Amino acid sequence: MGKRLAAGAPQGVQFTKQAINTWIKQTCGPAFDLSTALETVTFARRTSTRPYPP
Repeated sequence: MGKRLAAGAPQGVQFTKQAINTWIKQTCGPAFDLSTALETVTFARRTSTRPYPP
């Protein structure tokens, strides 16, 4: 599949990649931001001395 894409029109491939990346950023961005914030809160709280649950 990669060879077929590489043989295609460069501008078409570039625009398709840009469209897919934009969709991924719009879809996954808020979830990533939330997960990062929750991870920061979890690390800030030292409720356990063990790094992982048993």
